[in-house]
Amino acid sequence: MAAAIGALVAMATYAERGLMGKLRSSADAVGVQYHPKQTTSDFTLAIDSEIKTESKLVKDQLIDPLNNIKADVMVTTTTLIQDDSTKSGNEKVNALGSDIWK
Repeated sequence: MAAAIGALVAMATYAERGLMGKLRSSADAVGVQYHPKQTTSDFTLAIDSEIKTESKLVKDQLIDPLNNIKADVMVTTTTLIQDDSTKSGNEKVNALGSDIWK
């Protein structure tokens, strides 16, 4: 009986950590906390991107099959090659007061 109680006591720490981890995961899934009057933030967003654009003229492209109308068409392809962005800064949400439902 003492071994069973000892095992349960030893496992309590692991069970508590697992539960706290799940709680943290669930809270993170909700998103960022925000209150219009009680939130202050200072963020910098740096975006580094490279875009490649290619245009090609397609001659005599069929644009109206019913009337057999053809025209020259410009086909443009835009490709995002690199997109690196970093967000840094801080945010503070003060204690919510009674104004939350006003």
